[in-house]
Amino acid sequence: MPKGNCEFTGKGGQYFVTVFIHLMLIGTITLGIYIPWAMVRLWKLKAAHTRINGKQVTFDGTGGKFLALCLIQGLLTFVTLGIYGPWALCRIIRWRTEHTQVGGKPSTFHGTGGSLFFLYLIHLVILPLLTLGIYYLWGVYKLYAWKEEHSRYGGEKTSFGAGFGQFVKITVLSWILNMVTFQLFSPWSICWLYKWQIEGLKVGPEPGVEHYPPVKTNVLVVILLIVLGLAAWYGLANMVKNQVMMAFIQANRMAQLSKMKAGPWRPSQLGPRRPLKIPTQKKRRVLPSKALKKAQPRVISPAPGDRARAEAKIEMLTDFIRMHPDLEEAYYNRALALFRLGRIDEAIGDFTKAIKINGEDADAHYNRGLLYLAKGQYDKAVADFAVVIKLNPNAVDAYCNRGGANFRLGRLDQALQDYTEAIKIAPNDPDLYHNRAIIYKAKGQVDKARADLAKEASLRKTIGTKSSGQTFGRRVNEGFWRENVQEVKIPPVPAFGMIHGEPFHLQDAKLDHGILTLREGKKFFADREIKVFFLSQDVSFEGKSFAVSSDKKFGVPHVHMGWMDPARGVPQIKIFTGGYSMKLRFGQREGNVLPGGIYVCLPDENNSYVIGQFKASLLSQKKY
Repeated sequence: MPKGNCEFTGKGGQYFVTVFIHLMLIGTITLGIYIPWAMVRLWKLKAAHTRINGKQVTFDGTGGKFLALCLIQGLLTFVTLGIYGPWALCRIIRWRTEHTQVGGKPSTFHGTGGSLFFLYLIHLVILPLLTLGIYYLWGVYKLYAWKEEHSRYGGEKTSFGAGFGQFVKITVLSWILNMVTFQLFSPWSICWLYKWQIEGLKVGPEPGVEHYPPVKTNVLVVILLIVLGLAAWYGLANMVKNQVMMAFIQANRMAQLSKMKAGPWRPSQLGPRRPLKIPTQKKRRVLPSKALKKAQPRVISPAPGDRARAEAKIEMLTDFIRMHPDLEEAYYNRALALFRLGRIDEAIGDFTKAIKINGEDADAHYNRGLLYLAKGQYDKAVADFAVVIKLNPNAVDAYCNRGGANFRLGRLDQALQDYTEAIKIAPNDPDLYHNRAIIYKAKGQVDKARADLAKEASLRKTIGTKSSGQTFGRRVNEGFWRENVQEVKIPPVPAFGMIHGEPFHLQDAKLDHGILTLREGKKFFADREIKVFFLSQDVSFEGKSFAVSSDKKFGVPHVHMGWMDPARGVPQIKIFTGGYSMKLRFGQREGNVLPGGIYVCLPDENNSYVIGQFKASLLSQKKY
């Protein structure tokens, strides 16, 4: 295609003052009122650097007239809810073109609002939507071509032939450079665009000037882009649908978990069974434990309404699995529903499918292990609990249940080792000593069994729990988390508990500017911690006691619960400004240490709590 006969010689540095001082700075300070004058200044500068068919260009418009035009056209566009917009733009283009002189001769513009309306609707709205935005740049290019092809600079015929590829290159490079330079590259971007636009023009009478043909849209390319765009829209819709379904599944799982925690846990002959919480995994519902009888499973017998809901859920998830056979969450949730109906073998099958998709899903391994225990398949249960322990070495419940399975298999040494490891993790858990005592008794080590039973009795006396009276039986968390803490006695042991589903053991305590911190972990960020923010920093805490009931929502100390998220390597925090229960007392100061005792129960989804004694270092100069 022949080269255009117009020239632009402007440089970015020549436009810096106009763009940044007049257009951006003064325009912002005057809340946009000065912008018409800044634009007129910019157009005059552009005209001074432009020659059309060898003739000098000038611009004689004024900022005042341009402001009046913009106000009138803007008002008409506003009252017509934007419908008048194409006609308003045509009036502005016409005003600017008619004030552009080429060799002393005025220019004209012949575009109409109707033709611009259809161009805008098709090329800048409909086709970009159908092609997921891919077509948008061609729509803008088409708008440039329409403007120039309806202009007559100096009263002479004008055609437009600037390349689309060069336009895309300028657009992309300008966006990148403006972003990395915080818009400092804007004057150079404007000059790139002016040069591309003006040097793509041919102006003059025929046959002396060989004009460009009108810019046309390739129909085949548009059809191809529409097909690709519709395919992308379909994929996006499916992705959104999947995300909505995943959110529904997860919400349903959390709702079931909430219902499960509302009632007491049943004692089990096979050992303690609590919900396992692994920080690197999403929060999951785990199967409730039930008392078993001679390896025959006793499962929940749901009420008619619960059965109908479970069957409906199974049907829904089965349909979902047909469409998405590789989605682990669907198999996991269907296994839970199958368990509710007593279909143990099918539930095991679905947990197995979930594990095949994601072998590091500790919850699926843990739940399948519980079901293997219910069926008396102790070897398989031991294998599943071993995987859970590998994924989370602090999984107390996995050690407990594996110890019970090993005991049933006659592997007394392995069972003993499992309960010993569990006690290392949770040394203040009386049920662990009870179960280990049974192992010692079975091995004939009566003295060690008596010692563990004595330890169990001591812990239950200080914490306030009772033994279930069954072999390897317990009620999980009973006595540890209580909404009413008034009657609870704080045991004379270092503070311990559960924070965000993980065992907590006090390693450091401090009191600084009215903030009591109890933490576990020696790194900069604690592994787990509780912070109590007192409303007054000037109170003397020595000998003071505090009692907070869960019905108080305001005017109580704020409690911050923190834990480390190992998956992201960053600490997490949850703040309670009320609705929790706490019993806290301070003793007499011993040098730079203030001793005390605490029992706090937090209303989070894990029923977090901390109970026991502490000795807080006084870090500030206040006389606590």
